Amino acid sequence: MTQMERRLYLIRELLKEQPRYERMEIPADEEGQKRLLRSLFNIRMPHPASQEFFAVQDAYLQEETQRKGITDLAGLQPVQEGIYLWQGDITTLRCDAIVNAANMIHWRNIGRGGAGRSWSTAMRPVWVNLIGICWSW
Repeated sequence: MTQMERRLYLIRELLKEQPRYERMEIPADEEGQKRLLRSLFNIRMPHPASQEFFAVQDAYLQEETQRKGITDLAGLQPVQEGIYLWQGDITTLRCDAIVNAANMIHWRNIGRGGAGRSWSTAMRPVWVNLIGICWSW
């Protein structure tokens, strides 16, 4: 599958889960499709999905991450032992933990934009999958 085929597959599957959006028109342009997919990921509630869906989602997200590039902690200079100051897309940072200004207010301001929203959007498919797995036990 190409990246476009994965994106369209994911959009179609997510639209099928939401009867009120079932007839929604899928944008023809790449950016419109990405915005729609991001929105559908954000509103999807935890519930089981097929292994095929998870495999396509995983391949899609891995390729998107690869396209953005990864910033590895090993290549950064610490401001003091164990503490690094870095500015950029936190969804591309490879490290053990991230503390940012959004962490303190994140849960009260979901959906209002900023760093918290970009992080939440990037991680939501992972959270939803983990919650779904836990609920199935």
